[in-house]
Parts: sequence; C-alpha cells; structure tokens
Amino acid sequence: MSETQRVFGDTEVLILRDGSFEASTDYLIHDGGEDARARMLARLDSDKFTIPVNCFLLRGPHGTILVDAGLGAAWGDNFGGARRLLKEAGVQPEDISHVVMTHLHTDHFLGLFDGDEAFLPHADILVPEADAAWFTDASAREQQPEDRRETFDLVAKLLRVYGERITRIPPGPVAAASGEQLGIEAVALPGHSPGHTGYLVHASGGNLMIWADTVHNEAIQGADPAIGLRFDHTPAQAVRTREALFARCAAENWTVAGNHIFGFRRVEKAGDAFRIVPA
Repeated sequence: MSETQRVFGDTEVLILRDGSFEASTDYLIHDGGEDARARMLARLDSDKFTIPVNCFLLRGPHGTILVDAGLGAAWGDNFGGARRLLKEAGVQPEDISHVVMTHLHTDHFLGLFDGDEAFLPHADILVPEADAAWFTDASAREQQPEDRRETFDLVAKLLRVYGERITRIPPGPVAAASGEQLGIEAVALPGHSPGHTGYLVHASGGNLMIWADTVHNEAIQGADPAIGLRFDHTPAQAVRTREALFARCAAENWTVAGNHIFGFRRVEKAGDAFRIVPA
C-alpha cells in the first residue's frame, strides 16, 4: 500500500510533499514548564529534527480539491514539490476547483501565488472563519511582535489576489459558496492558530483525519502530547486539542495524515499516552 496515496470511499487522497526542513529543538516547548522541557530535551538523541511540509490532493465526485497549497517558490529550491507532484498526477492549475485551508500560516498558502497573481485560475479558496477573522484584524496585527506581522500582510495579499473567490467556513460539513457540498467535514482544532482546522474524509472502510499541524514531531508528541511548538498561538489549548484528538483517533481507529508528518499513520493508545504508527 502506498505511503502517499490511498482511497477512502469514493475519494482518492494523495499526499503532496512540498519539501522539508531541519528544525532546532529550540522550537519545542512543554506545557509542564521549563523543568519538563529540560527533561524532554535530555531524552532526545539530537538537537535537530526534520519537519516535512505537505499538502493534499483529493479527487472524487466532488471535484479536484486541495487541502492547503504548500509554499510554491516562496522558500527557495528546497520547496515547491507539490506543484511537480500535481503535474505528475496529471493535474493542471486550472483543474483545481477548490482549496480548503487548514489555517493561515504561510507554509500553507504561499503556494496559491504566482508572483502577484493567482496560481490557481479557477479555484475557490475556503478558509476557517476564526483564522480569517484573526488575520484580518488590524488591532491583532499591531499586538504581534514584528516578526509575526508579515503573516497578516500576506493574508491581505491573499484577499487581494483571490477576492470574491474566498469563502469563510465554520466547522461542520464543508460547502462551497454556491452551497455545493464537498464531501468532507471541517473539525475545529484550535490552539496552533485561532481557527486551526482538520478535515475528516468519511468512508465506510474507515475515515481519514487530515489533522493539519496538530503534530510537528511524531516521534515524541504521541508519547507526550504536552510537547508543542513555539509557533502555537495558544500553547495550552493546542495541548488540550492534541490530547482529545489523539484519544478520538485511537478510539475510532481513524487513519491520519498531517502537514508535518510522514505518510499515512494511526494513533494507538499506549498506557496513559499514545504512539503514532504507520497505517
């Protein structure tokens, strides 16, 4: 069975690896405080870990849909692989009918741009309403440190470039602006960003949860869901979301995939914690 392609019901799902980067363990935080963080770091074999950057192609009766869009050319030659993989799958930019965003961090939407133009000429862009509200709030932008304000500016560019083709969506069954159902369910997973959202692909043989940025280091966050990332908007909430989602995925025996994990996975209960294993 393929590490990057599976079929769930009537929907083919292809993981598009846009690239990867080496991250320092300095990015890791712990909900238990600095002592717990120090114990966590002491258990690690390296001060770096690899973070893949993925997006997803869904093909089925509801159209040709992307979940997120990667980085395109924004971060240099080590990224942009999603566009090559789309081409290899026989998908042209004009074939994409909808892009369903998990949240509005730049590694998820910069691939929507071709310079100052839209890379996807016909796609409607569906954005979680809580993220759309946050990243268009001028007062929220002013409260951020300087290095986090760029995201607000790039979201403003997204609004300019795609204009009326952008729709804000709530949790629940996902519908386009036309009212057309897209056959997936938006699941609120707040914490990493205000509107951080996963997407559930329902299938009689077993569901797929695309859990976005719930996990950045699958080797350690299953065993200790209190480990987070410095980019989390509200770290304590991200921990609660992660713990609840792990429990649900394990109980429901869902297949999972994420923007920053490798391949298709499952979550298993392991005593008082969990482990993330190949599906």
